[in-house]
Amino acid sequence: MKITKRSVAILLCFALLCSAVAFLSSCRKPKPGVPTTYPYVFVHGLNGFGDDKIDAVSYWGSTSGVKLMPLLQGEGYECYAPSVDPMGSAWDRACELYAQLTGGQVDYGAAHSAANGHTDRYGLTYATPLFPDWGKVDADGNLRKVNLVGHSFGGATIRLLAALLKDGSAAEREASPDDCSPLFAGEKADWVFSLTCLAAPHNGVSILALVQNIADSVPGRILVGTLQTFGQSWDLSRILAALEGYGLTSIGGLALAGLADSLDDLGKNITGKTVTDTLHALTTPDNAYYDLSIQGAAALNRLTATVKGCYYFSYPVDGTADSGGATKRVPTSDMIALLQIPARIIGDWQGSAGDVTIDATWLPNDGLVNTISATAPFNEPSETVAAETDFAWAQAKPNRWYVMPTTRGDHGTLIGMGKDEAYLRAVYLPLLAGIDALSKEVTA
Repeated sequence: MKITKRSVAILLCFALLCSAVAFLSSCRKPKPGVPTTYPYVFVHGLNGFGDDKIDAVSYWGSTSGVKLMPLLQGEGYECYAPSVDPMGSAWDRACELYAQLTGGQVDYGAAHSAANGHTDRYGLTYATPLFPDWGKVDADGNLRKVNLVGHSFGGATIRLLAALLKDGSAAEREASPDDCSPLFAGEKADWVFSLTCLAAPHNGVSILALVQNIADSVPGRILVGTLQTFGQSWDLSRILAALEGYGLTSIGGLALAGLADSLDDLGKNITGKTVTDTLHALTTPDNAYYDLSIQGAAALNRLTATVKGCYYFSYPVDGTADSGGATKRVPTSDMIALLQIPARIIGDWQGSAGDVTIDATWLPNDGLVNTISATAPFNEPSETVAAETDFAWAQAKPNRWYVMPTTRGDHGTLIGMGKDEAYLRAVYLPLLAGIDALSKEVTA
């Protein structure tokens, strides 16, 4: 066969191409060869608490008489249940959670603190990380990630934390370029492996829209105005001084003199914020109630798009049934008595919340959260799972929500309210086993 210059050139180009491909392949980060699992961090909802605050009872276990963390740890899972501000905004709670996971002082951000009237930009200091080496590569070559589990408003908290880990905050980087928290620097998108939300109001709750409509009425505006005048911007010292002006010198045997300072110090020790700060936050968007509103949730959703490579799961709950048609839902025996009144209100109200129409699809609820809101954020991809027992966890794909079958019960069911240990085991052991199977498949 005659070998021409053209043939030689083609062969040479082919050889160079193969060499380039081989070189580029060798430059890629190799896939870890040792299957691994990651710790679980459970984040409570509104007015909740972690296992570090109250020893006698656990939020995660509720009325079951069982503490969920020790139960899961006994099954071989590494689990933690820290506390964050019970009424704080998703932003503040995410900052607090980050500080506990990494160790160090809570930094709410210079820009955020200034915009929302924080007395102090900084909060509590955590001497040691919640668990070691988060975000670092272990001896097997696997990045040390975390699985986040949030109940109720804990869902918004962990979603925002994941978004901040990915993108950080340009406003915070600009406001404090020399001492910006590493959280606001971003570039940590791969630090979270999975995110699971239990009865979490991704899209807000309609009962707050109803309350807002009442507050916007003429009688409502008069009442709110009166309260604001009396409270004088909700400053604790001024409120107590006003009470003293009416001749009241003590409450429950506690002298009003100096009480504001004592309560502020107590609040600072528990949450890192004074009671005055907490009251003031209620007059701004920097609180859980705003984030739980339809408008607040929509604003939050614009910041929390799914993070590439992260796996998402949600568990909606419904404890209502149709009542003579599709325009009303009433609570059933699946719901505890305490939540049946708000369940009736939610199941019987349709209206508007800004540009969002609250129609019949919003009527099913768990006593606090509309079931449709707990499926997935409206602006993110989702897939409904027909039966959890048939779900192939190890074949799950990232960047989309897997919406599990709706649980019958109320807002506290999934954390053990009115349930027993057997129920908690039936809920959490398959969930954690499934996520572990997925993480092993990904890292194998």
